[in-house]
Amino acid sequence: MKRILFLVAAALSFSANAQTQFPEKLSIGLQAGRTTARGLQVEGQQPNTLEPIRTHDLSKGVFLQYELTENFYARSSFKKAALSLEHNYQPSFYEGYTYGIGPDNKQLELSAGYRKKIYKGLRFTSSLGATFIDFERWNLPVQKASKAGPYDVTVSVDQVKERSVLLNGAIGLEYKTRRDNAFLLELAYYKGFSTLWQFDFQMDAEIDEAPYQIHYESSLKTKGDYLELRLGYRMPLQKFVNLYSAIKNPKPKPDPEPDYMQQSRFNGKYWGLEIGGQNFYSNQVQEFPDHTLRMKPSHVTPSLTYFQGYQFKNRLMLEGGLRLGASSVSVDAIETLGLGSSWSLLMLTAPVSVKYALPLLKDKIHLVPETGFWMSYIHKVAETDYYGSPNTSGPYSNIISHLKGLGQDYNIGYHGGLSLLGRVGKHSELGIGYRFSDNFSNKPFALHEIAYDYNGVPQPTIVSTARLQNAAVTISYRKFFRKNNL
Repeated sequence: MKRILFLVAAALSFSANAQTQFPEKLSIGLQAGRTTARGLQVEGQQPNTLEPIRTHDLSKGVFLQYELTENFYARSSFKKAALSLEHNYQPSFYEGYTYGIGPDNKQLELSAGYRKKIYKGLRFTSSLGATFIDFERWNLPVQKASKAGPYDVTVSVDQVKERSVLLNGAIGLEYKTRRDNAFLLELAYYKGFSTLWQFDFQMDAEIDEAPYQIHYESSLKTKGDYLELRLGYRMPLQKFVNLYSAIKNPKPKPDPEPDYMQQSRFNGKYWGLEIGGQNFYSNQVQEFPDHTLRMKPSHVTPSLTYFQGYQFKNRLMLEGGLRLGASSVSVDAIETLGLGSSWSLLMLTAPVSVKYALPLLKDKIHLVPETGFWMSYIHKVAETDYYGSPNTSGPYSNIISHLKGLGQDYNIGYHGGLSLLGRVGKHSELGIGYRFSDNFSNKPFALHEIAYDYNGVPQPTIVSTARLQNAAVTISYRKFFRKNNL
């Protein structure tokens, strides 16, 4: 009986200790990455060049990480991504063209990792794990390819499997701050073992010499392999527990310090981070013989900005930064086809701003108008046809989404906005804002078209163009560099 009581007491003690340490060892994080399809296989007869194209997509997700020991950890991630398959079909006797598909997928990943200290807060990390991947249900029956000239070229897509398991491995760097938050930079590879998608090509042509008629078949296969370069940020769950405790049991407020000391801490150099949702606008036209339909569809893409600046004593601010995000061109065909389509292209922007802080509520909150200029670079895109799964139960068929870059890789524009900044510490501020941006040039950077048939009759093409006009809602954090006497 004594042994039983001893074991129960030990178990309760261990359970209480584990519950106390659990929030300290568990952290929650966000991640975003750039993926590239790998391991593509070309099979079949090759009288031509069927060449896979290296494609790039964006992934985003959340993860939980549990610290097993000081050097070992376990991680569970959930993310959404896309697997774009593009290839250039170039017969020896005709100009080549690019065709592609882009099925979305959801992924659940479990992995175990090891890290080793390099210097102070910087550590090398490595991990191994498995990923369950679930693709959207998607199929493309045989249909004639566009831009095939006099030759009869057809394409089709066979979704061999909807779900699969991939093995993954990653290496990277982790920087841990003094407040136990961590920034992550990782390079991961995901490996599949059975075919998931098969992109088929078939070509028939008539020639002037024997055998007079030719027939070729080839296909592009993938097992779901891809390479990912991702950024992440995580913070301990204990911080949320401490926040709840602070709200439930607030500490008595200390005596207020003089205004001149408080104000002096918010002058000088500062740095900050901004996350935002950029709503990019497109100009859409569909011309019928007797009328024209015009719309202005939009699509939201995320962005992350690092900035530095200087605030003068008169509250004027000069600021510059570097923003990583994605531009977008979209088509709204919901009323016509029951679908909408958007293309997002990786974009790097360098904004420069002038701001002025108007004090509210005794300098605790500031209303900040801003204006400035920006320069951006957009990753060049090839002319591509993407095929959508048609609505076989309705009158619409042969739905083809076409994207074409128009050579505007570099763009210069202006922006203006308004934000609210509130002080949350001795040297820190949080803010929420709105910003509108537009391009100086009227030339669009990309063109997006959707062609379709209605009851077998081709309809006027829906044409949409975009020139980087967008409105953004932002959340920002900025921190002033500490002065020696403050």
